[in-house]
Amino acid sequence: MRRNNGYGSYRGKSKFRTFLKIVIAVLLIVLVLLVAAFFFLQQYMVVSADGIRFEIPFFQEQQPSPSQSTPVIVESRPPVIVTPSPTPEPEPEYTRMISLPGDALHDDNVKGLFDRYLAGDTAVEETYPGFGSATQLIFNMKGYDGNLGYISDVPLAREIKASGADAGRQDGIVMANDINGGVLYNAAYLSCFRDNTAPYNRNSLALRTNIGNWRGPGDIRWMSPQVEAARQYVIDLCAELIGKLQFTDLILDNAAFPSEGNLNLLVEGDRYDPATLTDTITGFYSDLRQTLDNTPKRDYPPFRLGIVTDKTTLDDGVNPLTGQTLDALCRYAERIYVDLEGADIAGYYDKLEAAGLEHPEENLIVILDAPPAGDVAYSWAVLPE
Repeated sequence: MRRNNGYGSYRGKSKFRTFLKIVIAVLLIVLVLLVAAFFFLQQYMVVSADGIRFEIPFFQEQQPSPSQSTPVIVESRPPVIVTPSPTPEPEPEYTRMISLPGDALHDDNVKGLFDRYLAGDTAVEETYPGFGSATQLIFNMKGYDGNLGYISDVPLAREIKASGADAGRQDGIVMANDINGGVLYNAAYLSCFRDNTAPYNRNSLALRTNIGNWRGPGDIRWMSPQVEAARQYVIDLCAELIGKLQFTDLILDNAAFPSEGNLNLLVEGDRYDPATLTDTITGFYSDLRQTLDNTPKRDYPPFRLGIVTDKTTLDDGVNPLTGQTLDALCRYAERIYVDLEGADIAGYYDKLEAAGLEHPEENLIVILDAPPAGDVAYSWAVLPE
């Protein structure tokens, strides 16, 4: 038997050597791939200040870089500016007023006149010129003579025998103001302090001379606006006309001190103080307005107080003879009546509006002797004689 002294011959391969060969083969394959990748990726290599990077098209399509993103195009349109159309100014509603005698209220009420006019009775226009074009009728409720055109409940009116006594005319007034509510609004005319009856029957109310009552043009007496009882008498009559008889408008003429006649004959004192004429008249307007505002009256149309003035007051803002001021007129009255003596009426609109008169193109009313021929672009009135 053959002995090998503990050694036997090796008949297989070593496991370590096999593993080593595999590792070497893998490394060679990786190296080959890296070399191939290096040469393949060279064309996509980008060298910048930030280092080296590869921009491979496949990945660029899947994840576009911010620098290569498609810009967003925002279309900007010019702003559209909408300019509102100006609201057109309403056309002025001009007033056309004619005066009817008291007999028109007694023998043929206002509704009867309208019925006749609408039926084609030409005698109405011939008897009352301007009737067909009038928007308001004026009735003389207190003339220069001081007599009232209605039955008054004012105690002083009865005491001095100025109150009317004709019940038929009274009924005609009430009917005219009631029936005409939706068609034509009637105005009451009053001569305030130019009054031939009150000073004659109560001397304490009169403007005085050294020998008796002062008289102005037409030989007509005047009450003194500085006498409280005279002012209160006028205020009471006005309240009665809008409260009891339901007139929608008052037209106050001679609502100031006289500016015509021989004023040098007036006795100065507690009935005529040239230094206080303006304060007296302004105070009278204020007290009158307060009373009228607190007098129950028709709700519609709104009541309007109108005061007659002169061109001097409009031109200068004050008439030192009458005591009237433009400021007081515009503050306390809705309408101003004036004889402009041929001056351009439109030239006063801005001045009156600045003084506080609303809608002067409508509420500045020109006093005329007769209705104008055709339509005119201003308000006008023919007052009682």
